[in-house]
Parts: sequence; C-alpha cells; structure tokens
Amino acid sequence: MITSYIKEISEMDWLKCNDSIAKLMFYVESSQIHLHYHEVVVAKKFITEAQMLVGLDIELSGAYGKRTQFQKKAVPQLFVKLKRNKAKQESDIVLDSNFYCPFDLCLQD
Repeated sequence: MITSYIKEISEMDWLKCNDSIAKLMFYVESSQIHLHYHEVVVAKKFITEAQMLVGLDIELSGAYGKRTQFQKKAVPQLFVKLKRNKAKQESDIVLDSNFYCPFDLCLQD
C-alpha cells in the first residue's frame, strides 16, 4: 500500500522540476519509509538515487586498532569512507553556505 503512494508521489510534477533539495528530501524520506517496513532492497534504490543526486560515493571499510587512548587491546572496527564526485563539486544542494564543520575535534579520550 505504501509503495503505491510513493509511486504516485514520484510521478507528480514537483519532482520533475529542478528543485534538487526537494528531490533529495523525497529520496531520503522514501528510503526511511521502506526501511521502516523492512523493504531493504527498495530503500537501497532510493538511497542510491540520493547519492547520485549529491555526488557522494559511500564505501564501508574496516580497520584493526584502538580508537581511544584508553582501549587496552586492538579490535576490528567498521568505518565509512565518503568521497565527493568531482562533477558534482559545485552542487546546488547547499542549505547554508556559512555552515562551519570542524575538521578535527580533539576529545582527549
């Protein structure tokens, strides 16, 4: 039932316009809805569409080591590698150009 509603919304004219932020929000929200109903394959398709829209490559990788200075032994850890697509570098999906995000945050842990 929810799939038919999402399909109906995806065929509306507002999604075919050049509003990239609206498209991105639709893809992400649609994937969340499908994940809620355990439809992982369909959710993955919407996430892939959102990734292509913003030009992100997401890769899962692993490492063996210590995350903090207090860890006694090294353990396998999962981390995410994000890469920006060069063609989408100047994307119009920017909500706030004054947004500041620190490159490194020293937590002393």
